[in-house]
Amino acid sequence: MADYDLINELAKKRVLVIDGAMGTQIQSMEVPVSAWEGKEGCNELLNATAPDLIKKIHERYAAAGADLIKTNTFGAMDW
Repeated sequence: MADYDLINELAKKRVLVIDGAMGTQIQSMEVPVSAWEGKEGCNELLNATAPDLIKKIHERYAAAGADLIKTNTFGAMDW
């Protein structure tokens, strides 16, 4: 079964929960200055420079019961 079909089937049975904001989660973490590469606030950069932090955020959302987890790409077109 394709992911799309699975999501549709689950949605017919219950409310699905999607994760919350990445930015606020990133702000609550200690991000090494070097991970920003001089572009502080470009959260999408952390996918490449601090993937362990992004993974930790996603793991927290999964542990809290999120069914769907978005990627960290909100402002990717801004940079």
